[in-house]
Amino acid sequence: SDPLKSIEEMKENLFKVPCESSAHIVHHLLKKIVRNFDASLDEIEDVIDAIESDLLRKVQKDYTDQVFPIKRTLIYFRKALKYNTDILKSLKYGAVFSAQNSQRQNAQDSNAYDHANESMFENLYEDIRQLIDEEAISRERLTEIVHTHLNTMSTELNKVMKTFTVIATLIFLPSLITGWYGMNFVELPWIKWKYGSLVALSIIIVMVIATLMFYRKKKWL
Repeated sequence: SDPLKSIEEMKENLFKVPCESSAHIVHHLLKKIVRNFDASLDEIEDVIDAIESDLLRKVQKDYTDQVFPIKRTLIYFRKALKYNTDILKSLKYGAVFSAQNSQRQNAQDSNAYDHANESMFENLYEDIRQLIDEEAISRERLTEIVHTHLNTMSTELNKVMKTFTVIATLIFLPSLITGWYGMNFVELPWIKWKYGSLVALSIIIVMVIATLMFYRKKKWL
């Protein structure tokens, strides 16, 4: 949801809202803006929950395409909310409406007005501080999602490399022996022995089994 919608809604409903002063009008406008920020953060948290669920189920997809746009939105939210806290501090203590207060003749009425403003904007100030905390938590969750995704990709890559290593080793050892006997030399071990091919085949089988046992012991298989 767009926080600027609150301004349009306020323009449409300005005369429908019972406002005793300009402070009440500003309070009502800021309250609707804060509510829109809150609704937007709730939507973002739902998206983050869905991403975390997919990540735990090991759904294969690129999570960075989802994470970084949300992070940019949260950074915008943080800047907007942080600037609003300074404004609300002034509103809370009546600094913005000091000119209006100075025109009041009755000091008791003026003090009551200041106290009403302070209590009215205090809740909004606390709401914005809470939204800033929620935004920080959401950004931390997104950072953890990126780290987890990268670690998962690294783990999967290591598994693939281990598989290629095992396959390459199993192919290399028989190729070494067959390549040796494939050379056109007259004198080679067991080249003229009738059981020579069986011995070479047995050596290949033993080497393959020993290699498989080695990798299984290292838990690569």
